[in-house]
Amino acid sequence: MKKVNDLYEKRVKTLKNIINKKFKPSIKINYKKSSDEVVNQIKKNMLENNILEENEIYKKILTIKRDLHYLFEINNSNGYFFKYDKKRYSEIERLEGHPVSGGIFINILFKSDEILVTEITRKKDSKEPLYNNHDHKTISILKKGKLRLLIDDDTFIAEKGDLWIYKPNNHHSIEALENSVELSIKFPPVKTW
Repeated sequence: MKKVNDLYEKRVKTLKNIINKKFKPSIKINYKKSSDEVVNQIKKNMLENNILEENEIYKKILTIKRDLHYLFEINNSNGYFFKYDKKRYSEIERLEGHPVSGGIFINILFKSDEILVTEITRKKDSKEPLYNNHDHKTISILKKGKLRLLIDDDTFIAEKGDLWIYKPNNHHSIEALENSVELSIKFPPVKTW
């Protein structure tokens, strides 16, 4: 479960950087402390500077922990076969922090230390905003349907069997021209929704 801590520490460090940029003179955070100590220090500073109330901070921390648990709850170290579970689908509201239109659903199929495999279902006319991945690569294959892809300055129409790749810093967006199902592989495994 070491990767859970790595992702947790990455999010704590990002939060610390945001706070330091916004409140440079008054907030000092020692990141050499443990992640839990840093979180407590951030909570204290947020309360003292009236950034968030205590119950809002508590809710946000619970949400982050729940999301981390959801992403890493599949233990793949002892198996080679994984039964497909349609109940795991959840609707996406944001990608890389940007809101998406309704009708985009994700199902985590497999997660290891190296990759994350998901199935993404898109309803016709659903759209995601133009954004980029800065810390991972993605390979996608369209299993069913038709999509309009924008990758940097190029537009593509993807149909069943087509494959595309997002490298770090590629700007991209997708619009579903038909109800569609996409198989997506991220490496390293990063949760972007």
